[in-house]
Amino acid sequence: MDNTMIRYATADDYKVIIANVDEWWGGRRMAQMLPKLFFVHFCPTSFVAEQNGLIIGFVVGLVSQSYPDEGYIHFVGVHPNAREGGLGHLLYERVFEAMLRNGCRVVRCVTSPVNKGSIAFHLHLGFEAEISEKVVEGVSVFEDYDGPGEDRVLFSENIKEIRLINILYKPPCGNRCKRGYWQIFCTQPLAVWYFLLLRQDKSLIKFFLCSESGIDSRKLAYRH
Repeated sequence: MDNTMIRYATADDYKVIIANVDEWWGGRRMAQMLPKLFFVHFCPTSFVAEQNGLIIGFVVGLVSQSYPDEGYIHFVGVHPNAREGGLGHLLYERVFEAMLRNGCRVVRCVTSPVNKGSIAFHLHLGFEAEISEKVVEGVSVFEDYDGPGEDRVLFSENIKEIRLINILYKPPCGNRCKRGYWQIFCTQPLAVWYFLLLRQDKSLIKFFLCSESGIDSRKLAYRH
């Protein structure tokens, strides 16, 4: 991921993405779920990942008009050859940052119960599946959520603690510390700082760092 750039999505990206999205999804017909309006009207909360000038991933997010403190991730796609490097995680982190800047405290998304990869991905990131009466293979499923026969798994994550405002500190060992972690330190109110550790296996772990007492050893929301 060293030569990967993540930037805001633009309307010009749509032609390339829509031509590849079905292939990225293993031949499933997904293009119909991704009209161009998302790349025109929701650019401040949508992002594209480029590598050597080629688009290898994207995420489409939006701020709810009905619930202004909630954000929604409509669609994410990553080139199959780029899925082992943690790109999906990085795209979601950029969306979280954008949602927080827009006053969101919760991020929601939905997926199909047949999409086991998507379910595992969101659980790994710390999302929780909302509880329903119907359970399929241990996961709550909302029956007919998107119409007859269109069951969905509903995910949500509380991001109100995550204040990714700016990089505050660079560890003395450089970008990588002695234990093989990547560190990003960020500010929060009341002298409490928040940072993410991106492990070599690309899983994300949350910790609190208090300026008075040092690192709190309790791990928070992310599963890893």
